[in-house]
Amino acid sequence: MGTLEGIQGLVVQQWMKKWPEKPVNTVGLKRFSVVFVVLTCWIAGYANWSVIGMVEMVVVPVLATILYLMPVYAFYRVERLKHFRQPFLDGFTVLVGVVAITAFLVDKIF
Repeated sequence: MGTLEGIQGLVVQQWMKKWPEKPVNTVGLKRFSVVFVVLTCWIAGYANWSVIGMVEMVVVPVLATILYLMPVYAFYRVERLKHFRQPFLDGFTVLVGVVAITAFLVDKIF
C-alpha cells in the first residue's frame, strides 16, 4: 500500500508541475501503479535477486558519500564551518571516500 501511494504521489507531483491546469486521471493512475508494482515484483522474483545485494548496492555508495564527501563539502560551502577547514586532511578524506566508492563499484562490475 505504501509503495502504491508513493508511486501515485510522485506521478501526481510531476503531473502538477508540468500540467497544473489538467486534472489527473486517478483511475488510470491507480491501475498503472498496481500493474507497475506487480510487474516489478514478478521480475524481481523471477530473476531471484539477492535482497541484501540490492540494499548493498544502494547503501554503500550513499553511506560513503555521507561519511567522507559531505562533511568536506560542507566545510567549504558553509561559511560558519570554515574554521574546520584543513586542506591536507580534507583532501585525504575526499581521496579515501573516492577510493572507497570506486573500489565498491569496481568490485560489483568485475
